[in-house]
Amino acid sequence: MRFSIIASILGSAIFAAAAPAAVPASNLAERAVCANAPWAIWRVDQSHPDQTGLYGFNIFQTTPTTGREDVLLEFYPPANSNSCQLKLILPANYDVTANPNPVQVEFFNTDGHLPSGGVSWNTAPNAVSQVGSYRFSSNPTDPTNVYINSFVCDTAMTYRVRIAREVSGAASVAFNTFLGTEFQMSYCTNN
Repeated sequence: MRFSIIASILGSAIFAAAAPAAVPASNLAERAVCANAPWAIWRVDQSHPDQTGLYGFNIFQTTPTTGREDVLLEFYPPANSNSCQLKLILPANYDVTANPNPVQVEFFNTDGHLPSGGVSWNTAPNAVSQVGSYRFSSNPTDPTNVYINSFVCDTAMTYRVRIAREVSGAASVAFNTFLGTEFQMSYCTNN
């Protein structure tokens, strides 16, 4: 009986001592500043491997290994950022064309960053590992607000987007990026 009372008292003391001091919410709000990183989007075409200057979100394949067009997204969070999250945001009734409808798309981190002076299929960084996916539908009536993934921040974060590997035939997804907010990399910094 004495042992269980002593263990209970010691256990309570250990848990009480280990509890962190509460930080007022106002102090947390003053320390963290969250925003969206600037970004770039480029399209690369396998059938024109040296062509640069292709813009917009238009991914395509004739088969999984031929006639592909991929999109590269690159974000630029400031140094010392944390909590980077890749997000897709489309308003209701946004003009999206998916064929077939819907189409699964995969997001990959890459083995490098976008080269200066334009990017082509031959100079684009390669896909390394899949970090997310999304199933695009034509002309969604509801708004889209999806987190693709969360990452450790870097000053340049590059992703290659393509039709999912399991899609066996011709497929495409396209939309204009005229809003400039379709893809976001949110991040936080400490003051």
